[in-house]
Amino acid sequence: MVTLGDMVAELERAFSTRDDPPVNYIFANNYFFTDFPPAPQLTTTQPARNTRADTARYDDLASRLMTLRYRWRAPLSAYGYAVKSIVDPMACVRMHNHYCWAVTTAYENRGYIELIPDTVAVNQHYKQCHLNGNECTTALKQATLDIVTMGRHRDKLVANVVGQIRAIFGLSPSEFLKQFT
Repeated sequence: MVTLGDMVAELERAFSTRDDPPVNYIFANNYFFTDFPPAPQLTTTQPARNTRADTARYDDLASRLMTLRYRWRAPLSAYGYAVKSIVDPMACVRMHNHYCWAVTTAYENRGYIELIPDTVAVNQHYKQCHLNGNECTTALKQATLDIVTMGRHRDKLVANVVGQIRAIFGLSPSEFLKQFT
């Protein structure tokens, strides 16, 4: 699995041969609107050591995770719309909404932005549809169900959430859900 650090290292390597490597790596947005209907529940594989009660609560916890519930992917946004980027922190003096507006003198001769293809990475948003009513309706009609990404990572995602619940709260999934739902 490629991590965010791996991707940044690869971007830096890929553009390092340029005389003017970019200061901003710009990504298209991938929206999973939370006012779209939830997707069908994905089955998860729980660790074998769980009791029957914990297994039920594990599934209950998995069904509440936003990234597993909302898998209707709206069409990819146009580049530049609500832009998010990874910015070289040594280069930027003015920043707004994850985009560097002004660079230091040492970076003025460098390339300013690089549009990263959606085949490399996208920025995923989970939020209510912020478009106008007609655009939200059109986005829902054009949405596709993501069965690959979360299907492939669901067990690790849930296991990591369970690990964090245990580390932060000292609770099992069952105890956590009893206390916080």
